[in-house]
Amino acid sequence: MTPISIFPQSLRLLSPPSPLLISSHLKTKRTPSNPIIMTSWLKQTLGQRFNPSGISSFTDVISRDPQLALPHLTVPDIRHLDWAELRRLGFQGVVFDKDNTLTAPYSLSLWPSLVPAFELCRSAFPGKIAVFSNSAGLYQYDPDGKEARALEEAIGGVHVIRH
Repeated sequence: MTPISIFPQSLRLLSPPSPLLISSHLKTKRTPSNPIIMTSWLKQTLGQRFNPSGISSFTDVISRDPQLALPHLTVPDIRHLDWAELRRLGFQGVVFDKDNTLTAPYSLSLWPSLVPAFELCRSAFPGKIAVFSNSAGLYQYDPDGKEARALEEAIGGVHVIRH
């Protein structure tokens, strides 16, 4: 499980991947020489590790208001949050990242140890919880929304954001 950070206005931004991670991954595969095939190969090789739209959004936010991109609280996982207190403090809803926050990557099941905390969140924010994923609901990887629907069913009807 990855530690989670709480940003003001429930904004969660993803940082770009490590150049070392990208270069080590690229070295493990034979690179094609045709530029058109190279573009397709790069997309497939980098997969979800590189998100140009996310990097652009992050750059835009950090240039306008850097405070929005700084976490104000970091906890090991969702079991360490007092959902009722967050509600009392004025939070109006919760958007979770899926992989490594609620589930293992590519899994549709919540980590069993997080189920009680997820239920506490659900009771503090009824109908105001959503899941954001770089796979389920992303048109590039889930064009028909099949994985998003399966995830919604698996976690009790919590909405998966389509993007």
